[in-house]
Amino acid sequence: MPTEIQRLVDELVARMESGSAPAYRTAMKRLADTARAGGPGSLTATAEAPAPLLPGLSADFAKTAVLAGACVEWGASPIALVEVLPRRASKAMKFNEVVPRFWDKAARGRPLPEPVSAGAHQLVRTLTGLPRWRRGVDKNTMTRIAMSWFDMEDWLKALITVMADAGFRAAVPGDVKAELCEHAAALAHRSQQAAWVGALAAVLDDEPLVVIDPRARRGYALTMSGI
Repeated sequence: MPTEIQRLVDELVARMESGSAPAYRTAMKRLADTARAGGPGSLTATAEAPAPLLPGLSADFAKTAVLAGACVEWGASPIALVEVLPRRASKAMKFNEVVPRFWDKAARGRPLPEPVSAGAHQLVRTLTGLPRWRRGVDKNTMTRIAMSWFDMEDWLKALITVMADAGFRAAVPGDVKAELCEHAAALAHRSQQAAWVGALAAVLDDEPLVVIDPRARRGYALTMSGI
């Protein structure tokens, strides 16, 4: 990894650990600008470096995944994200799906906050006040469920970018694609990006196809991708 990219990645991680959203955004912009100026090697390093962190990120820090996706769009290899990004996006959709139901039980008729960060504290406070988390859903998980109301679209935006790559789609395990399709179908009525994720997860690549030409009395064995 280029030394400057490593330094800026370390800075980004430090800003996340500090919990300072403004400092995090500044560090992310510096990293994005440097990676883009450095070409494919720097872009790939920038996409790879935060990959192990993605499962544990939420809220504003989910934009780290958006940066990784942007690097792929600018020329980075997406393969380092295969093991983490589809699963994290799937979990974000799974959590997001149950937020309205939990809110209805906890909020006593109050309107659900708009999915912008200004309402995050209210939603987290309300959902973690539910007795349900004391009966099998731990408080940390309930917090992440609440935060999915605000960060899901970031995970999906990043995933849409990398799922456009046939090599990436081929590397995503079939069970993960099935989960993506399932959760996306449940949210497609209120999230266009979820609908797009579901469509991309259902794309067939390297699919065998037999075509019969009755007039020529010949058959053709073909392989099709991107269907």
